[in-house]
Amino acid sequence: MRDSQRVPSALRVSSWLAVGAVGLLLTPLAGCKKSEPAAAGTGTGTETAAASPTKVEKPVEKDVPFSIADAPKAGEAPFPGMREPVQGALDDKGRLWIVDSGNSRVAVFNGEGGYLGGFAGLGSGHFALRNPAGIAIHGDSLYVADTWNGRVNGYSLSGEWKGTAGSLYGPRGVAVSPKGRVYVTDSGNNRLMSYDASLGDETVIGKKGVGKGEFTGPIGITVSPSGNVYVADMGNHRIEVLTGDGKWVASLKYPGLEQTWNVYLEVDNNETVYVTDPDAALVYALSRAGTVQKKWDAGDDKQKFSRPCGLTLDRKQGVLYVINAGSNTVSKLKLR
Repeated sequence: MRDSQRVPSALRVSSWLAVGAVGLLLTPLAGCKKSEPAAAGTGTGTETAAASPTKVEKPVEKDVPFSIADAPKAGEAPFPGMREPVQGALDDKGRLWIVDSGNSRVAVFNGEGGYLGGFAGLGSGHFALRNPAGIAIHGDSLYVADTWNGRVNGYSLSGEWKGTAGSLYGPRGVAVSPKGRVYVTDSGNNRLMSYDASLGDETVIGKKGVGKGEFTGPIGITVSPSGNVYVADMGNHRIEVLTGDGKWVASLKYPGLEQTWNVYLEVDNNETVYVTDPDAALVYALSRAGTVQKKWDAGDDKQKFSRPCGLTLDRKQGVLYVINAGSNTVSKLKLR
């Protein structure tokens, strides 16, 4: 967060996101659930595990611009709670935007944990989602991997719909390069998709396979400040590192990748890679060569992770936010 000194301890970060979450801890995790790769030619297998969205009474279609406040307002409805949050992103104002997959929406908070609003709900309109699993911000542009609508949506942070890239199969991750190039893990099609900032200029990167730069069920994705693209290639139990134009650089492996699924990534200015292991409830720090440098099982408040899924890194302040899909909370790790 741009002003991390305003951020409360991880205990308070967790507690403000846990409001309204009582009774939700046993909810099946549609957005961060272990699965297995399918047989060749049938997709990844992840679609079966994640295709059962949390039951919602009435689908909604909100084809009107949304509005996110900069501070909580007196008298507004309290934070309704999250179900199976998967990933988050920070904007330049220090607001944390989280894809609340079980509620098919995006929830937004300030640095003190104040709930600033959100948008969407189950549906297929411009401002509706179906179990989203990825989110990224670049400048004033917001991108959401709308998983079971098979698309990635683009918005402005002020609430305007900017466009959609469709014809995807269960996209899970979205990331943006320093130059504004948008990358999406098209998980069911075993490939990456690359777009310009307006979600045009579509480029396909990779294909199903086990070779260098090939994929089986890619999930998490992040882009380093240098422009390298890191992809959690889950069916092949590795992290693939590519240049921005899709050329293979390296493959990273470590023991945790053999046992888990739905891994998400972050990378810092030094190309240290941070990886979630939801099944073991751990977060790892890996060197450029894939060597485990450190691992955590709890946030700074000593509260244990619960199916940690997504990661959000403030590279300037050295703060890593861990999205706990199992407890519907966010933990904080001060890295320096």
